[in-house]
Amino acid sequence: MIGMARVDDVDSVETDDAKKPASRGLTHINFGKIQQHLVGLTEEVRRIHKQSIVDKLRGFLFSADEEENLHAGQLTGRVLLPLLEERQAKGWIDALESDPAVLTPRIQLIHAALASRKKANFNVYRDLLIQASLPIYIGHVPPRNLQFAVQAYQRYLNRLIHFGKHK
Repeated sequence: MIGMARVDDVDSVETDDAKKPASRGLTHINFGKIQQHLVGLTEEVRRIHKQSIVDKLRGFLFSADEEENLHAGQLTGRVLLPLLEERQAKGWIDALESDPAVLTPRIQLIHAALASRKKANFNVYRDLLIQASLPIYIGHVPPRNLQFAVQAYQRYLNRLIHFGKHK
């Protein structure tokens, strides 16, 4: 428990060069920030889902909100494209662009990303963990969604271990 509190308190491992020179690139191990990001995404999904068609169109045409643009790749699942063929994921991403609260395309996207044999950088596995956890944060907790979240978490930790070994 003490080790977990220390990891969550660290903003960036890169700022502590003197203590941990071997861990220079491990900036994404802060699980507290990942959880905060998930809560923000959940609120954004709920806000978009409650909007009327006119509000959605207005937001699409006149969007200047930096936070919304920051979450755009996460809301649509585009962050998983390095693990997938673009033509394979296009239909799912289009469905999520119209309504990010729709779960079927998100689950199919996550399933395809988990089944993929492609290798990607560390950030993509972090994004896979976020995508797999998002349906649970939205409130859909069937065993299949839990299984995908656990598999994504396992992949993320495996990449973290692999990254640590090769540093």
